[in-house]
Amino acid sequence: MHQKMIAPSLFAGNHSNLLAGLNTIAESGAGIVHLDIMDGHLVPNLSFGPETVAELRARSDLFFDSHLMLMNPGNFVKKFIDAGSDRLTIHAECSGNIRSIFDDIKAANRRIGLAINPETAVDEIVNYLDQVDVVVVMSVWPGFCGQKFKPSTISKVEHLAAFRKINDLKYLIEVDGGINGANSHVCYGAGADILVVGTSFFEAENKRCFIKNMKVI
Repeated sequence: MHQKMIAPSLFAGNHSNLLAGLNTIAESGAGIVHLDIMDGHLVPNLSFGPETVAELRARSDLFFDSHLMLMNPGNFVKKFIDAGSDRLTIHAECSGNIRSIFDDIKAANRRIGLAINPETAVDEIVNYLDQVDVVVVMSVWPGFCGQKFKPSTISKVEHLAAFRKINDLKYLIEVDGGINGANSHVCYGAGADILVVGTSFFEAENKRCFIKNMKVI
């Protein structure tokens, strides 16, 4: 069994002081910060760019999990690599040559992620699963914090976990959207390895206890 991990999303924190949010994540013991990068095209919202990621990188040794919700990620992957991203996740729904983008990420010795929206079936990405380090199952429509978790996405986690086992693959499964203490055990029970938390993390009174409790099935 893979180690259970929690990745707080900086986007759910205070945008007027991202560094404070980053430090809060570091102090929680999570070890990973999830960076939601949005372009207003693939998803109906905007966040921040590689310059911001580079500024944060200079002030943190956390693992930077950059989720590129970009319509044309191939145009920006190198910039986010140079900014200090440790893992770069692109969407199956994006434009461009996914394999070519993977090659660019791999050439930079960074980890590769592939995300699927709620309407996208696992069968649509099976040909990429031997190339990725993580698969991100979106359990809400991407782009906004505070949405309600979609239980129907659990079947995708189960599908990915079964496919991984049958084919002896090593990718991790990450679930992103509406995760809290009430549904984390369901995600882990289905085979997830990493849970992205946003609103529930920043609203928790004791962040360190929150992280610890979220790992308990």
